[in-house]
Amino acid sequence: MTDHDPAPDPSRERFHRLDRSSFYIIVAGAGMGGLVAGALLARLAPPGITNLQLMGVAPSAPDAWGTTRDELASGAYRKNPVYLDRKRVFAESLLAQAERLIPGLRDSIAFQEVASPLTHIRYVGSTGGTAYGLAAIPSQVLLRRPTAKSAVPGLLLCGANTVSGHGIAGAMSSGLMAAAVLVGSQLVRETLGGTGMDDGPGAVVL
Repeated sequence: MTDHDPAPDPSRERFHRLDRSSFYIIVAGAGMGGLVAGALLARLAPPGITNLQLMGVAPSAPDAWGTTRDELASGAYRKNPVYLDRKRVFAESLLAQAERLIPGLRDSIAFQEVASPLTHIRYVGSTGGTAYGLAAIPSQVLLRRPTAKSAVPGLLLCGANTVSGHGIAGAMSSGLMAAAVLVGSQLVRETLGGTGMDDGPGAVVL
């Protein structure tokens, strides 16, 4: 190590030792975290490409993003230059923190999509722009959430508000459960490859 070399960063070293076969949370700074998609999503990406999602705490009020409730309701906020600039600045702040763990991240981005709490409000109608669906409180978690089958014949449910829970893994699992209603529960075992996620009471509720 020379006088110009940065001191070893233990968090960076831990990141590079991660087993890429799973999902991992990486924390790069206060109020910011990320998810690295492991083997489950890697099979869907071109060789050498993976999916990285960076998330941070952000305000949900339209005025914090330089727009209004009327623009949010109509969708006009998406072309508001102040909104676009504030979203860009927020994205840059997440990338700057992530690069502490993943040097050169910006130069390696093949495609980038940026969302704000307003995105979640407009597209999925979530309260306050939350990305995690129903609040995870005792009265509405696990088997107290809807399963894939609904009371309407032929209507299946999936998403962060169902029994599999919120987050990437929860939402993806809910889609798998809905598909299994149609083709049979063996689909879960075939898809998960005997990981054990399909075992146990309540793990897959059809």
